[in-house]
Amino acid sequence: MKAIFTGDWHLNSSMPYGVVNDKTGLNSRFEDVLKSAEYLLKYASQNDISVVYFLGDAFKSRLPNSVEQREFARLLMKAHSYGITIYAIAGNHDDTNSTWGATSFDALDLLRVPSFHVIAEPSAQQWPDLYIVRIPWTSNRFLIKDKKKWMRETISNVMTTTPPRAGIRVLILHETIQGSKTEGYQFTSTEEFSDKDLWADRFDYVISGHIHRYQKIEPNIYYTGSVDRVDFGERKDPKGFLVLDSIKKTLDFIKIPTRDFQEIKFSLSSGISTQEIIDEFNFYNIKNKVLKIIIKGHSQDIHKLDSLGLRAAFSQNNLLSGVEFDVIREFEQRISEMKTELSYPEMLRLYLQQKTLTAVQLDDIYHKGLKILGSVV
Repeated sequence: MKAIFTGDWHLNSSMPYGVVNDKTGLNSRFEDVLKSAEYLLKYASQNDISVVYFLGDAFKSRLPNSVEQREFARLLMKAHSYGITIYAIAGNHDDTNSTWGATSFDALDLLRVPSFHVIAEPSAQQWPDLYIVRIPWTSNRFLIKDKKKWMRETISNVMTTTPPRAGIRVLILHETIQGSKTEGYQFTSTEEFSDKDLWADRFDYVISGHIHRYQKIEPNIYYTGSVDRVDFGERKDPKGFLVLDSIKKTLDFIKIPTRDFQEIKFSLSSGISTQEIIDEFNFYNIKNKVLKIIIKGHSQDIHKLDSLGLRAAFSQNNLLSGVEFDVIREFEQRISEMKTELSYPEMLRLYLQQKTLTAVQLDDIYHKGLKILGSVV
């Protein structure tokens, strides 16, 4: 049996960096995410995969608007036309803080949308050669005081009530797991779960949604990641989904061809014109990307630039997140030029002299700084 694991679609009709498509009326970045989801469904249909597990966060908001709900329903009907059944657990963006509230896709489940099933409570599902334990987001709905204790007891109870009979064992959830990383730094949370909290040694694979970066934390613990980028913090992350083959006992990451996010930096030399920057940009023939432009230079050079003209040129064949101007201050320039000649104490005193300090304050801060420098240099 083959199954796909995906999540964190974050359908948002007002996605950052997008523009309105005149032909559809939809935000262009919203359309990017829809195309990524369609790519996943088409891959499933072409590779004889009839089961998809959705690991939470279908929408950006737990109160999706009518357009977002319509497009999500359209995706579900496309899955149905391909013969694909989707089993979904709620994520933090889908769930409600109310004890009696509903998730963002409960109505679809109530209407019995074909081939779409919401897993509202912790449970297990046994296939001939695949056993899945399914844990929705640990929200306030469950009135949980100690989430780690609740997680351990819940997984144990589910496996006792519905014991595995055969095949690969998989735990799916939507949580923060110790060791997960995002946006280039170690992710920390007061509610992160360890491998022991998840009884990871009882499973062949633990697969979670919530963190947008695809990653392998432990030999059997994975994040499937999101299907498209949300912001520039994810610009280097590959996007895709996981495919499990229970016969071959493999779990593979399938990359989705998404629109690239690119950061471009210009360093201004004295007297450079707006047109010269545009000509340099056009030389590289950059198209169909989401761009962040950073222009660094002296204030007198930056003030001469036509910022509206630059924005128009940069966004002609791309989506533009913004143009940032990094102004070089005279003091920074002097430090840069002198740094090979000055000692650290000399640079510290020169820096403090640029601040609005009394002689007593400057002297006090300077000597405290020397103590810090002495401990690290």
